[in-house]
Amino acid sequence: MLSVTAFILVHENAGFLEKSARSIAAQTRRPNRCVILVTDTLPETQQAAERWAAEIGTECFASHESLTCAGSKNWAATIALTDVFFTLDADDYLLPDFLRLCIESMEQSGADVTGCEYYQQRDGVIYLNPLAPLSDLYSGNPLPSCSLIRTASFWKTRGYRDLLYDDWALWIALHRLDCRLERIAERLMVYVRHGAALTQPEKHDYAMQQLNAYVRGLP
Repeated sequence: MLSVTAFILVHENAGFLEKSARSIAAQTRRPNRCVILVTDTLPETQQAAERWAAEIGTECFASHESLTCAGSKNWAATIALTDVFFTLDADDYLLPDFLRLCIESMEQSGADVTGCEYYQQRDGVIYLNPLAPLSDLYSGNPLPSCSLIRTASFWKTRGYRDLLYDDWALWIALHRLDCRLERIAERLMVYVRHGAALTQPEKHDYAMQQLNAYVRGLP
């Protein structure tokens, strides 16, 4: 059976931590290890993380410096110490069967990355979120950022890069290395959107310029 580490990444969003922490604690297949990572320098973030770590019985580490999104995820990968890891932003949350169904699928298929369908939530309203087809990795991001990743496969890449679409770039890098990506047909995660989204044309265009430049440099 594959061992799994779950990381909750907290960066200036400690007010949302309760829901993400409780969603990890409510998993029908509990992770072998769970760590709350504090990636900013705000005292209130550290205090909230320590409180919820004690509440749900997890570890809590603080970086003592402000990390980028990619830097936070790379830090998680270095301390995973399990076969598989995944990262969950503190303002998002999982449905109870997320880990059980994803790890069962990964174990049966031998995939290097296993993700799921998901919902979006904005202003308290939950929407269906259509994803790009996994068969066309370059048409859109086909997997949520909380997808399960085999740790050994992750280290075949250069890790997450400081791009607006950092997770999408990682999926492409893994695909270029002939790693297998899969997505199960279950909606098992809720992505909570705040403020201006990357789907706004000017932000999306800039993010795609970053991504395309990165892809051109891949072997």
